[in-house]
Amino acid sequence: MSSLTQMWASLGVAFHSDSTKVSTSPEEGIISFLKSGEFPKDRILLPLILGWLKENSKIVHVERLKNLSIHLSDFEAALLGVMAKKCVQNKDHRWNSIIKFVKEKIGEKIFEEGDSEVFLSVKGQDKDFAEFGLKFAPISIEKVGKKLRPRKFLIETNSWIKNRVLFGTNVRADIATIRELGLAETAYRASKIAACSMNAAYNNWCDLEEVNWFSEKKTSA
Repeated sequence: MSSLTQMWASLGVAFHSDSTKVSTSPEEGIISFLKSGEFPKDRILLPLILGWLKENSKIVHVERLKNLSIHLSDFEAALLGVMAKKCVQNKDHRWNSIIKFVKEKIGEKIFEEGDSEVFLSVKGQDKDFAEFGLKFAPISIEKVGKKLRPRKFLIETNSWIKNRVLFGTNVRADIATIRELGLAETAYRASKIAACSMNAAYNNWCDLEEVNWFSEKKTSA
């Protein structure tokens, strides 16, 4: 199983995998997919991600995702724009900041990658893809729900999700997760992983230290 598939298994896509071996943040899963080049040559994972976002977009830290997206190619950014558009249509308006970021990055660019004119004449063209210069037929996510594990499973197996449910989808939740998973020993290093300011990381780090949250997590581990 590829590392990308393993990531999305940890986020609740029901691949045949021990998803408890890793704990991936939604933002890392999205960025890894975009940079993998899987779409459009392989069209299995994108519908699953779009279906996952329909159910779980509110546990995506949009500001962190935007900060992690600065090195995406124009095509990768355009795909991110499509994801954001779908989330806004599902009434998660935080994603408008991603749409703005993408449009400022790619401008009015029209991409060569896409479905053939013949295929589009039969299947039609997805308006959300077209908004970002991409010519693809609509992607169905009607049956995706059957391939997604319930939120309870995510809370029990994924620290990123658990702490966002506990603290809200914010920097505090991510600093708590970074420390819980042992990804950083200093607030400075945590700020790099969380893709936030040093000040925000430090303040949240200190607040959690003040209530002995880290010690409690270590004791209960």
